Amino acid sequence: MEPQAGGSIKQWQYYDIVYYIMSQQFFEEPHFIIDRRASKKIKVKNCGQIIERLVIIVKENIEPYEKGKDEEFIAQLAKKFNIRAKEIFERYEHKMNNLEDIQKQDKNFKLMVALSVIIEYFQKRTVESVQKMLRDDLKEKFVNNSFKKSLDFLHQRADADFSLLLNIGVLMRYAKVTKIDISPKHFDKKLKVVSKKLLNSEFNH
Repeated sequence: MEPQAGGSIKQWQYYDIVYYIMSQQFFEEPHFIIDRRASKKIKVKNCGQIIERLVIIVKENIEPYEKGKDEEFIAQLAKKFNIRAKEIFERYEHKMNNLEDIQKQDKNFKLMVALSVIIEYFQKRTVESVQKMLRDDLKEKFVNNSFKKSLDFLHQRADADFSLLLNIGVLMRYAKVTKIDISPKHFDKKLKVVSKKLLNSEFNH
């Protein structure tokens, strides 16, 4: 990204909102991925560039939104993010139906809702793939349903390492969208930490 592009993007009227929603419980300047409670962070090369690129993608596709064509806006973004537009728009409509009229008229708030639905999609897919990865690697080392209990326990207590693993997984999906390289070493290292926690869980004894 050219320096002048970085300067001009920050003047964009929606920059602060889009940057905030893409970074929330996920990224800390200049190049850290954090857990959901911001108690731990890990330095990941290029993650700041990925966040900035995501903001630019939203800006480049904002025109239909400005014209009140929310479905077209979400369809364009979904195509860029390589996800199913129909599912995203249905989730968006569901959330919008639960809002007060004054919120529905707030363009900033509506944009946050649209982007949060996309982020939730990436989070959900990442959780599913990480859980499958852990289950496939470890299931033979667990008795009965102790794997599920151990995993649920990490979820419920918002374990920092598990949260970081999921966030790095989301970052790797964003990296594919933005075509910016991210080393898999951070994910692999954190996966080993979480695997060890699961194996040492009180439910597996």
